[in-house]
Amino acid sequence: MSPFYWQLAKMLEYYEQRHSEYETIYAKAERQNDLAWLDQELSRLIAGHQVLEVACGTGYWTRRMAKSAQSIRATDASVQLAASAVESCCTGKVQSGVLDALALPESTAFDSLVELCANQATI
Repeated sequence: MSPFYWQLAKMLEYYEQRHSEYETIYAKAERQNDLAWLDQELSRLIAGHQVLEVACGTGYWTRRMAKSAQSIRATDASVQLAASAVESCCTGKVQSGVLDALALPESTAFDSLVELCANQATI
């Protein structure tokens, strides 16, 4: 196994073990205004779109996008996290999948790509 994939495997193991802690970052009082703004803007930008979400993690943003997107393919390098994201949504318009974010497939099935992390966003 190459050093890159060894590190990726270790990183996935770490995230899968700690995924129950992830969303505590969104509960901090000082972040509420920014989160509300991002939620509103994201909903506006993807309304009616077919979204490919990269690095969905626990599904915090997947749940929010599900309110306005036509459909979402929530993907992560971790099978466990992608499945967890879909399970947290109460709608049939979200599907999960495993995806290498460094090798995005060519596809006409999606008209929007979203990747949200704690320190950056790509919409």
